[in-house]
Amino acid sequence: HAGDRVSYRISLPFQQTLPLRAWIHDAGSHDIDWQLRSSEAEISLDQRLAAGDYELTLEASDDDALFRLQLLTTESADLLSAQGTHGQLANAHEAIAYRYAVEAAGEHRLQITTASDTPVQWALYDASGQLQHVGDTLDFAAPSGLADVGELTAGHYILLLSAVPADEEDNAGTAGAGIDFDLVLSPSTVQP
Repeated sequence: HAGDRVSYRISLPFQQTLPLRAWIHDAGSHDIDWQLRSSEAEISLDQRLAAGDYELTLEASDDDALFRLQLLTTESADLLSAQGTHGQLANAHEAIAYRYAVEAAGEHRLQITTASDTPVQWALYDASGQLQHVGDTLDFAAPSGLADVGELTAGHYILLLSAVPADEEDNAGTAGAGIDFDLVLSPSTVQP
């Protein structure tokens, strides 16, 4: 019901790599407002979370409110190899995180191939939680596409991958079937 509130306690044993806006992935919510607080203050969307205890409060803004939030832990995310990976988004609302290590600075590109025409979106963050590149497969003429992500310095990165909601109504609807994908993130001089 509108105005209903619920709170959850979240304990983090270590600092998060992603800023709050990426760490809490909206997996199909509608008509909710949420905030995260430490014992001292509300956490801003651009802030990375330190180890500690937090309170996540959700409030319904409509009688038909629904929340589906996914917390993305990147420390246990799979490491992308130079050969890439095959994976699956379990449904159209899920997100998945991968770690990527850049040995030497240079231009990089991302190739994504999906088994269907369902578009996916991605975001690439550096080790300090700064967004480096975003994109989607909406402009690809086929279920496979190649995107230049530009110059990456040596270091560690996090790649987030999720489905592109068709519209707001779809985002709140059923999650649908899984999305099989292959992806390669590599230096531009190497063929994926």
